[in-house]
Amino acid sequence: VLEHLADPVAALRYAMEMLEPGGKIVVTVPAFGMFWTSHDEINHHYVRYTKTSFGLIAAQAGFDVQMQEYFFHWVAPLKLVVRLKESMLGAGGKPPAVPPGPVNQMFITLSRWAQRWMRRLRLPFGTSLLCVGNANQAAI
Repeated sequence: VLEHLADPVAALRYAMEMLEPGGKIVVTVPAFGMFWTSHDEINHHYVRYTKTSFGLIAAQAGFDVQMQEYFFHWVAPLKLVVRLKESMLGAGGKPPAVPPGPVNQMFITLSRWAQRWMRRLRLPFGTSLLCVGNANQAAI
């Protein structure tokens, strides 16, 4: 939920205080400001992160990042099209509807396939960022 918070450093620090010794934190956040759309506004996001920007708040919070990886690569071109459409025509007044079950299942399958195959490429983009790490004990 860090993208929803005005003070993500405090929230991340608090989460680390709750960890058992040797515990890990797994964080997923939306990635890259260039993918900002009305979806972010509807969901009350404050920010989209990059590996660098997440690394900065992690360091402030005393979170040792052990792994960072972008995902949802295949969604990136679609998000750019939506952003372009919204910049030209406006965002519209209501959130998009959830797709019908079969369409949603197709997107789930595509996402799983894409993650399995595209993660090998280590692409430097995606619409989401996954970070795994633990508390820097000296910082707590």
